[in-house]
Amino acid sequence: MKNEVIKYLDVKDGDTVLDMTFGGGGHSRALLEKYPNLNIIAYDRDPLAYKNAMDLKEEKPNQITPLLGKFSELHILAQENNIKPESVDGAIFDLGASSMQMDTAERGFSISKVGPLDMRMDGVRCPDSVTAADVLNFASEEELYQIFKYYEKRTDKLDRRAHVATKIFQALRIFVNDELNELHNGLVNVNLYLKMKGRVAVISFHSLEDRIVKSHFHGNLYSHIPNKIVPVEVNPLMDVDAHVVEFQGSPWCALTQGVVEAEESEIRENPRCRSAKLRAALKLRTINC
Repeated sequence: MKNEVIKYLDVKDGDTVLDMTFGGGGHSRALLEKYPNLNIIAYDRDPLAYKNAMDLKEEKPNQITPLLGKFSELHILAQENNIKPESVDGAIFDLGASSMQMDTAERGFSISKVGPLDMRMDGVRCPDSVTAADVLNFASEEELYQIFKYYEKRTDKLDRRAHVATKIFQALRIFVNDELNELHNGLVNVNLYLKMKGRVAVISFHSLEDRIVKSHFHGNLYSHIPNKIVPVEVNPLMDVDAHVVEFQGSPWCALTQGVVEAEESEIRENPRCRSAKLRAALKLRTINC
């Protein structure tokens, strides 16, 4: 959905775009092809993605700023790299596991590849963090039931039901990487660094992700952090009653009517797009945290 992302970001050559999920650099490279003088803040929690960003920086040394961290760490890394609030023209989130993560067997993301049950997006950077194998080995039957039930994915727009093992792998990955809390924090942080009327485009692949994005863009946030269970400790798994920013009306203006979905031609070329949902919004004001 690169063309749709470019359309909704509506940036100009020379602007600054914050790519929050740089991965292999697909979105950033597509933007640079259209806008050769664009400045890219290449952000990702995966050290391999950071290496990809460093490689792109060699091609465009004055335009690429690679940053390695979780969504929730953006404000720290931005301060360290002299990135000021309200200095970014557009931002991108392409959520879930990247193709390079899914295709690397030893990282354990794919059900179709033999490898250890790791599933950590930043395991090299955080070697002591919980793996999927840790969850399966130490969580109780009831705790596992709660994880799989909470993160169960709905059918896609053609009512094609995912295999139960696919759902289990996805649930473990979301849990291990605390993806829903990170998404919430990422949207709050991006709001701080976008200029007024700056735009953000978010591609999600899970109904819970899309629900969080919709809640931010329409000003209907949860009374608590959206991820009910987080991998702070594996045994027992702990509920967290954490602080959440409360909005008085949305700080965003939604640019999409509902969600934008991939065309059938794109789905044929890239089956991963089957579940993709794009929402975009324009910043109206800065959130007071």
